[in-house]
Amino acid sequence: MCGCPSRKMGGIARRAKFIQRFVELKEQVIQVDSGDSFFAYHPPNVQPSEEEKQKAIVIAKGSAKLNVDAINVGLFDLSAGLDFLNELKAQAREYGELNLISSNLVNTNTNKPVFPTEKIVERSGVKIGIFGLCRESPDLGPNLIALPPKNMAEIMVKRLKKTQKVDLIIGLFNLGLAESKSIAMDVPGIDIIVVSGYPQTLSAPELVNQTIIFQAGAGGKLLGQIEIDYYLGKKPEYMDKELSRVGKELERVNNLMKELEPKLQIDAISKNRYEQLKVEKEIYERKLKELKTLPFNYKYALVPLDQNLPLDPQIDNWVRQAMKNN
Repeated sequence: MCGCPSRKMGGIARRAKFIQRFVELKEQVIQVDSGDSFFAYHPPNVQPSEEEKQKAIVIAKGSAKLNVDAINVGLFDLSAGLDFLNELKAQAREYGELNLISSNLVNTNTNKPVFPTEKIVERSGVKIGIFGLCRESPDLGPNLIALPPKNMAEIMVKRLKKTQKVDLIIGLFNLGLAESKSIAMDVPGIDIIVVSGYPQTLSAPELVNQTIIFQAGAGGKLLGQIEIDYYLGKKPEYMDKELSRVGKELERVNNLMKELEPKLQIDAISKNRYEQLKVEKEIYERKLKELKTLPFNYKYALVPLDQNLPLDPQIDNWVRQAMKNN
């Protein structure tokens, strides 16, 4: 579904077709969603329209068909109430499981989690723990509270590491970028954070302590694609070569910048070249830090879910039916 009138991007039907090719190639795919997938912003106490609910049903059925491994429940996902989310699970079940999770949403009557607090998956011998956090708000709905995200992040990391014995931890944070970075700074042990909550896009990941942070924007316009090469045990030999290469490139850039420094006040061409080298330096410094810090190597791309991508015919038919009925 797409909510952008100026450019027809997004759409779970396109995402499904795009991901399907990796599944057909027997790639070890993990699919996650950090939250606010079913509804956009709603003023407090304003129910989504019937049309918006039909769109949410299509998204739920499509996510189940795609076998998305974990969908964090975000604040806006609760716009139609908890009962409606349970209805989505029921309607999607014919096509697969709708794997909703939340580590900090709690029923105030029972003091128990409303959803599973984590999801454990294994790919190529790597055990991965996924947990999700919703932002605190007075507008979550009756008998619901979001426990403090930082406290729950600490609890979940400890549980996943010590009890579940996972190799890799992924946090799905419906908290916005600033709070997500704050948690990454204060809570060690999270390898990857995928952010939602506010409409911001990171064109390149950010490394905070030993955590790499991604955000692909809002509205389903972009798909964040991360290819991970996890080190089981010792880092592979090619990583030492890559570390050496990046270090030499950084040294080369620094030397060029030093050569240009005496000319900056008198030569505009030298000044422009110096600014270009500053950007290169930042890239190489970030890469060098990642190579020294992370237990994996990765490649990242933001894929525009644009009109030129093919559609999954079944999901596209659901979309058309939902639009026709409204």
